[in-house]
Amino acid sequence: MPLKDIEKRKEYGKHYYLLNKEKIGAQQKASHAISPDKNRERANKYYWENREQIAIKVKIAMSKDGNKEKRAEYSKKYREKNKEKIAESKKLYAIKNNEKVAAYKKQYALEHKDEIAEYKRNKKVSSNQSYDPEYQKEYNLRNAEKIKAYRKKYYLENKDMIKGKVAKHRKDRPDLKAASSAKRKSSKLQRTPIWSDLNAIKDVYMEAQYFQLVVDHIIPLQGKLVSGLHVWDNLQLLEKSENCSKGNYFNPEKHVGV
Repeated sequence: MPLKDIEKRKEYGKHYYLLNKEKIGAQQKASHAISPDKNRERANKYYWENREQIAIKVKIAMSKDGNKEKRAEYSKKYREKNKEKIAESKKLYAIKNNEKVAAYKKQYALEHKDEIAEYKRNKKVSSNQSYDPEYQKEYNLRNAEKIKAYRKKYYLENKDMIKGKVAKHRKDRPDLKAASSAKRKSSKLQRTPIWSDLNAIKDVYMEAQYFQLVVDHIIPLQGKLVSGLHVWDNLQLLEKSENCSKGNYFNPEKHVGV
């Protein structure tokens, strides 16, 4: 087919589309409703087979006056309108391509190490300005089991790294725990049975120091109602403020199984 005929066909196709825009849109919508998966698969296949040509066309279109702003405005409106749909799509993609996503994130983190560190610093400052201790306390109570499971999983996966950091911290600042350790030493010795797993207890204290939490005895060692034992399953990790407000209080109804 001669070049001029191709140009004529393109011109005719554009003219036809403009005259029948609504009709064509309705037909495409109806077709997509009948077999959305098939249409999506066909569109994805077309994109991956022609992505280089598509990228060139998009670049050319974006370079024209006004198109860049229009495209940005359209994308913004689309994202606002389809937040849940986009989030679900990203989630499904991450599940199907978890290894690919993990590799990409790792590579991105290596290439943008300084930018990520700066972002985290700014985010921390920003979040601290609006920090609500009451909300944080309520959140911790609502998600206690979830938080505990996450911390345990993270600790087990990063045990050697945490041990190294805690050992370095203890070496650099031996004074921080000297006073409190001396004060509670005699009490713990009297409340530590011979069958207590001291290594497990040590791991809990290392985990607490890494996450900047406080080790609390669920049943206090020197409680007014009852005194507990210094054993692994009588320990829990709390925020410092939570531990201070709890003190030596023990609610037997809440901890029937302890």
